[in-house]
Parts: sequence; structure tokens; C-alpha cells
Amino acid sequence: LDHRVFLSAASFEQTSRVLIEAALEGKEDKLRGLKENVIIGNLIPVGTGFRKHG
Repeated sequence: LDHRVFLSAASFEQTSRVLIEAALEGKEDKLRGLKENVIIGNLIPVGTGFRKHG
């Protein structure tokens, strides 16, 4: 698991622990994956129209 992508980790590991540690360490999630974007409610980065919104 990529430790820079903490939202994805929080979706199936100990959510509170992952989010608290990420906040304390000042981590930033770049929201490049499908799962992270679904969690946040963004358009997912796939499909033919993706570049129009990117």
C-alpha cells in the first residue's frame, strides 16, 4: 500500500488511526486514484471525458 495515499488506506484499515496519523504528519493526498475520488465525491479520473475536467 502506498503510504502517501492515506484516504485509500483509511477505507479498509483502522480509519481513525490512519486519518489521525496523516493529520499529525501533515500528509496530503493528491486524490489521483479511483477510491480516493469516490470517497471525496469527486469525478473519478477515468473515461473519455476525464481530460475536460482535469
